[in-house]
Amino acid sequence: MDELKYVKDYSTFEQEYVELIYALQKKRPVARIKDIARLRDVASPTVTVAVDRLRQSGLVQHEKSGYVTLTEEGMRLAKRLERRHSLLREFFQKILGVEEDIAETDACNIEHILHKNSIDNLERFLEFAKEHEGDNGNWLAEYLNRTK
Repeated sequence: MDELKYVKDYSTFEQEYVELIYALQKKRPVARIKDIARLRDVASPTVTVAVDRLRQSGLVQHEKSGYVTLTEEGMRLAKRLERRHSLLREFFQKILGVEEDIAETDACNIEHILHKNSIDNLERFLEFAKEHEGDNGNWLAEYLNRTK
């Protein structure tokens, strides 16, 4: 197996399509070109060209029938993006107090550019914050002392 790529090694274009296909595949075993086109608000031929690019990158399989499925690599990328999105949305909402719709939008935008180390540190921070949720407020100082 090839060395795993970082999320930022994929273009935003690839990431957004993979996320959409993954969301569709969660509902049924395959995504269809026409469903992707409807959700992207573009014509089916535009999606066919995009899916061909994803196929050449090894992220999807595309059947002549119009069915699209994520490859193992595509699925790994989709799950990493989902994790990033979830962590960022949680951070914005629970730690920063950002409204849900804004947190969702910001998570969508930022998930594509952060380095893996930043995501890993964010996850550790959120876990620590959950463990110390009922504390008297000294948890942040304690966390910052641990990371030095």
